[in-house]
Amino acid sequence: MSPTPADETQRREVLRDLATGALSLVLAGGLAAVHFGQAGRLHDDYGREPGPALMPEILLAALGVAGAGMLLRGAFFCWRERVSPVSWPVFWTGAGGLRALGTPLAVVALLVGFLIARGAVGFGLAAACLSAAVAMILARQEGRGLPRAALEGIAIAVVLYALFRLVLSVPLT
Repeated sequence: MSPTPADETQRREVLRDLATGALSLVLAGGLAAVHFGQAGRLHDDYGREPGPALMPEILLAALGVAGAGMLLRGAFFCWRERVSPVSWPVFWTGAGGLRALGTPLAVVALLVGFLIARGAVGFGLAAACLSAAVAMILARQEGRGLPRAALEGIAIAVVLYALFRLVLSVPLT
């Protein structure tokens, strides 16, 4: 019996669990440090009421628990099969693997561009451009038409902007 899982899909899933779990735990820890380091009304004593800090704390706890669960699931598989994920071969080789990284890297680049453009052109226009671009990337992967995807992305951005700005009265500028 081979010391590595026979099915490449199963190996990928285990590595995804390990990576996502570790990233979730790091993110939850960093966000918790920022959250609890804040001063002001968020952490005031509201008597018997939990106050506005309860929701971020619940979300941080959920992110931490989910990350720990995924990390433990991946680690349990490695322990049960007596394998080290470090000893597994790299799953992508050559241009095919780099092409697989193209979509996530493009979305991260778009998010960075959104943060820069938001200050220059405003939240609404930057969100519409981001949403259209992400929709076009996903449509290209599925072989759908790009103009329709761009319009759908813009429509989603408009609806979300209206929801937060007009219904919930959240200042987005």
